[in-house]
Amino acid sequence: MHYKNTELDFDSFISELKQPWGTMEQDMQLAYEIILQTHDEDEDAVCLLNLKHTDEDEYQLEFPKWQQLVESRLIRQYGETHGRLIFQKVVMRLFQQSKNSAIALH
Repeated sequence: MHYKNTELDFDSFISELKQPWGTMEQDMQLAYEIILQTHDEDEDAVCLLNLKHTDEDEYQLEFPKWQQLVESRLIRQYGETHGRLIFQKVVMRLFQQSKNSAIALH
């Protein structure tokens, strides 16, 4: 990653997130397993964010359970900093797969 004037160069960061990594196959398998375990079979889609309307007439944003579980498992496995980076790479890969823009590995 490159820094410019103490600000993160987001183009470089996004480019890094899109690149395959050494444990990608195992990390993606973990994510798929957790998504399948937590997915509501009555729903057509897997959510990236949940928006709830509260009794106080406010809105509350939450990350879905699958994201929380994947992130916590990766942090336990790789440590705080590397685990969060791998989690971000997993989410980027899922996004790329949904757009058919993921880098082919074979």
